[in-house]
Amino acid sequence: MDVLGPLVAIALVVWALRGSRWAFAAYLVFAVAFLPARAGFQLAPFTCETEVSVASALFSLRNWKHIVLSAIVAMMTVAQFRERRGVAAGTAVAVTVVLGLIAELEQGAFARGHCRIRDLVPDFAGAVLGALVFVLLSWRVDSAHAARKDQPGPV
Repeated sequence: MDVLGPLVAIALVVWALRGSRWAFAAYLVFAVAFLPARAGFQLAPFTCETEVSVASALFSLRNWKHIVLSAIVAMMTVAQFRERRGVAAGTAVAVTVVLGLIAELEQGAFARGHCRIRDLVPDFAGAVLGALVFVLLSWRVDSAHAARKDQPGPV
């Protein structure tokens, strides 16, 4: 599972970024089930760190792993929409933060990782970044396609 898990996740990410809904759904199931599976589905709950201050929130923004993974999830979510605009970006941020919250709660329930609510700050930052990047790239590609359609073809 140590090698197979990341390979499956990467394959699902690639397909989901291309707009495959089944790959996106499979990735969400995989992401939610991965941590409990690594813990052998054995509950070992402990208290989550719920204190969030401005200093701890700013410190948590150094967690590049959360930012990158959240940006990828947000981009996969935006890719599922036909119209990649504000609604898609807002939904992507919401889905990503909810998935981050589920991951934090799983860390607390299965004693894997560090259950810290402040980790939702880099999740949110990565989600906004990923959604905006994907929307902007989509608009650029769409405008390039529109410009090519307006040009006359060969005679």
